Amino acid sequence: MNPVDFASYFRDNLELDLPPIPSPYENKIKLVAKSVFGSANPEKLLYNLDDFLNEVVSKPVKDYVVMGIAEKGEDTVCYYAVKGPLALFVQLPLSQKGRINNAFAAIKPIFDALEKNQGKIEKDKRLLVVFSHYRGSGCQWITGHPGEIDDKKWDPNRPLLQALNALSQL
Repeated sequence: MNPVDFASYFRDNLELDLPPIPSPYENKIKLVAKSVFGSANPEKLLYNLDDFLNEVVSKPVKDYVVMGIAEKGEDTVCYYAVKGPLALFVQLPLSQKGRINNAFAAIKPIFDALEKNQGKIEKDKRLLVVFSHYRGSGCQWITGHPGEIDDKKWDPNRPLLQALNALSQL
């Protein structure tokens, strides 16, 4: 499936804005599974967000972007991106289209701040950002591999804004 089909799927089928695609993946998004687009096949079910989180916390992970519909119970829009020291995961019910579009709009400035300030981030740090209706939300720096999520530092309020601020203030 080419980028036009990807755009058509989000705009026409899902009636959503296009999710932001970080460089260098702008023209490399393809259909990787049923209702799932990305730079690579995740080989995990999108609905199982904890599998993705455990992976980025436990070991270095190659960059990717994956997005689509997790069809388990309520259809869920998932957008997962790992780009260098940023691991960003959005998981929201398809019924909340306004909230999804707002999240997509908030992600582009996060990527811009990452591009501008990536060289200032310590080598063994990764900013973990989760905005999920089901799992809970938060934003925090993870150090080393294996790292761990510190529940005491896990602030569920406006994680996408927290991520933008964390990257912009480096």
